[in-house]
Amino acid sequence: MVGMASYRAAPGIFCALLLCLDFLMVSSQSPTVAPSPTTTPSAPVTAPPSPAALPPPAIVPAPAPAAKPQPQVVDMIEALRDAGQFGAIAGLLDGLQMKNLTPMTTWLLPNDEAFSGTSYPKNVTKFIDYHVIRQLLPYSRLSTLSVGTRLPTFLGSETVVVTSNLRFNYSLDNAMIVVPDLYSDSTVAVHGINSVLNDYLFNEGVSAPSPGESPSGVPTAGPPSPPSSSSSPTTPGENSILSSLSLTRSLIKAASM
Repeated sequence: MVGMASYRAAPGIFCALLLCLDFLMVSSQSPTVAPSPTTTPSAPVTAPPSPAALPPPAIVPAPAPAAKPQPQVVDMIEALRDAGQFGAIAGLLDGLQMKNLTPMTTWLLPNDEAFSGTSYPKNVTKFIDYHVIRQLLPYSRLSTLSVGTRLPTFLGSETVVVTSNLRFNYSLDNAMIVVPDLYSDSTVAVHGINSVLNDYLFNEGVSAPSPGESPSGVPTAGPPSPPSSSSSPTTPGENSILSSLSLTRSLIKAASM
């Protein structure tokens, strides 16, 4: 019985072995697919931002405001323009862009007629320095000074001198004051004069200006002509009297018309 059972089971085992061999042959003939390698995605490459694309800073410093002239400077220049005959010197001072005025000073500023036939000063610093006195002298005080009184300026040791103290011809360096107290406050006085002050004629040791340049750097046509030999020389006092008489005659003639 046992032998018969073993014999009957042999065909089943044999079939199982044939199936295993067939599976192995099919597996060996099929191509092996290699697993695809796992790729790590690379980070995107970005170009650095250009300077123009950079954001503005959080705080932008404001530009420093330009210094404005003090009201005193503005008032003085406006007073010169309002007087109607000091436009040239007003434009010159305005072009200097002065921020303030030195306190306790007196300014002697020529009118437009003083610049007729000439041009602006070549040496503006010298021009201004010689036309500013280192003292506060409103006309009420200036008019009390006697002839020969010297007043210090800002041009080194040079001074201006009172050459006439007549009522209608008060002059310094022979330049007559035509508009007294043109501008005046507690620290500055400004008087209008009818000619440019002459530093080298009224200060010893000051060299004469170069050809074509008058005192204080203002160009001129040439030196004044010498007095005629037939006429006797006159003193500054006599010149002042003659000028005063001539002015008085003109006023009388105008009043009678």
